[in-house]
Amino acid sequence: MSDEQRYNRIQSFLVRAPGEPVPKAPDLPPPELGTVGHYRLIRQVARGGAATVFEAQDTRHGRKVALKVLTFGAGNPLHVARLQREAAIASRLRHPNIVGVHDTGMVANAEGQTVHYIAMDFVEGRSLAYLLKDPLVKTTTLLGILNDVADAVAYLHARGIVHRDLKPGNVLVDASGRGIVADFGLARSADRGSPSLTGLHEVLGTPQYMAPEQVEGRTKDIGPWTDIWSLGVMLYQILARRLPFGGTSVAEIQTRILTEPPPPPSSLAAAVNPRLEALCLRALSRDPSRRPPDASVFADDLRRP
Repeated sequence: MSDEQRYNRIQSFLVRAPGEPVPKAPDLPPPELGTVGHYRLIRQVARGGAATVFEAQDTRHGRKVALKVLTFGAGNPLHVARLQREAAIASRLRHPNIVGVHDTGMVANAEGQTVHYIAMDFVEGRSLAYLLKDPLVKTTTLLGILNDVADAVAYLHARGIVHRDLKPGNVLVDASGRGIVADFGLARSADRGSPSLTGLHEVLGTPQYMAPEQVEGRTKDIGPWTDIWSLGVMLYQILARRLPFGGTSVAEIQTRILTEPPPPPSSLAAAVNPRLEALCLRALSRDPSRRPPDASVFADDLRRP
């Protein structure tokens, strides 16, 4: 199947997909280690709020893949539509720092239930979240990974795509040290043919990395500058080795994002580069107009001597 055929197939599904939530459907348990269509499951590697990711073998093409299987609300058309939208967006992207999508589809399991999946590149390595916890990993190494992420996000922004869930857990780092952006489950495209699957005041994202406009559910105000905030949070973690906004509950974290300036990284760590600190704090401005307008500007500033 060509890229164009795959994209048209997914888009035809989205035209029929609803734009409003429907009552919660029963969840599917994660598949046992067997097969999903022509994919043989090897091991579970991650489980998120809506899906489980497996290392799998594509028996048709003889390659290893990461198979993302919808398990939460698997019969809910909205969850299915979001998975298909993720595939529709990601399958159009060709960038060395973005995980590639090979296939998407649905098959019946042994109980006759429909299983929806996305087959993606399998990246051998660790996540940026893992590396940030290792005190032996040098700041220069982490900045190099963030450079890769910023380049990938600049590529997205140039194509009218906002990721909306940038965080270290969604950045994979391969054996060569290359940073690769993954998980487009919350991504939004500016394509006119793409339906909105987010309510006006629906709050989506990971609390510690959400920009104020996300915290407040102002979906119409979300744009490339929203991803810049998340890049700023990751830069802050690299410089200060802690999050800019902490708390023991989601409400406490969100309140601090909306009301408190982050402590300068230099007040928490030694030998912080003043230029990088200034970029970090600019990216974390509560006023979106004060942030770098898109990731290409952020990437240029990140690399500037």
